[in-house]
Amino acid sequence: MPSYLRLLNASERRYESRRMETLRYTPAQAAFRASTEPWSVWRDANQVGKSTCLASEAVDYCRGTHPAQRHRPPVQVLVCSESWEQFDPLMQKIWALCPRHELDPRNAYDPGRGITGKPPRLVFVDGPGRGSRISFATYKQSAARIAGATVHRVLLDEPCPESFLGEVPSRLMRNKGHIKAYFTPTSTSAPVAWLKDKVKKGDVAEYNWGLTEEAVWPQGSPAPWMHAGEIAEFERLLLAHEVEMRMGRSWFATLQSAWLRGFTDANIKAVDLADLEGWRLLVGIDHGTADRKQAA
Repeated sequence: MPSYLRLLNASERRYESRRMETLRYTPAQAAFRASTEPWSVWRDANQVGKSTCLASEAVDYCRGTHPAQRHRPPVQVLVCSESWEQFDPLMQKIWALCPRHELDPRNAYDPGRGITGKPPRLVFVDGPGRGSRISFATYKQSAARIAGATVHRVLLDEPCPESFLGEVPSRLMRNKGHIKAYFTPTSTSAPVAWLKDKVKKGDVAEYNWGLTEEAVWPQGSPAPWMHAGEIAEFERLLLAHEVEMRMGRSWFATLQSAWLRGFTDANIKAVDLADLEGWRLLVGIDHGTADRKQAA
């Protein structure tokens, strides 16, 4: 190889190795990266940098350069999300942060399809993370996809179904590993009431900042990536019932109106149906088998 090509190659490797070191984190990202709780969740607004934080966590932990590193490489990191379709943007961020020369040359990223391979994974074959691996699984595959695996850290993207989460602690038990979840709940995502209950009981640590200039201002940067005016415009465009949830201020959508009011054991009072043009309210009767066992 010509000397100038060797110099270019060496320069590229130094740049790739330093890519993680040159990232500027927001106070929110830095705080969650430094968290040490066995199970922690970052429930917050859209656009506060959760996915970038997750991607850097996966790569840093595999390379042994994480600020809260608990295990020496090689380590196994499992990243989970709703589906392969939703995985692509996150996989793109993980791929962008990985030093290519440290990965198995057979690893690749295909835009629109994500990390390639069956199953998709990234294997570190050189550098400080030699032997480490990032594996991927989806909630739609069910908990059977991860049964039998032994890992050091599980990173959850998007709200996780309670049934899937049931398998996770046993995958971490041998290594005394941690669970970290990053999500913005939405009206169509998996139910999160069970997770909120765990937070309330103190079993899970919760991190939350909301969408503010301070939350999206990288440390050392001259400006945030969203100014107050842009944040206000983003909030204005949201659906009314999702504003509090998508801005990081609530676990649930806000009920704006209801057809039925006055739920009691005696009756249900319907609202004025004249305002519900094009809709019909149907009441079904469930016939019971004994006295007082019949209900609408």
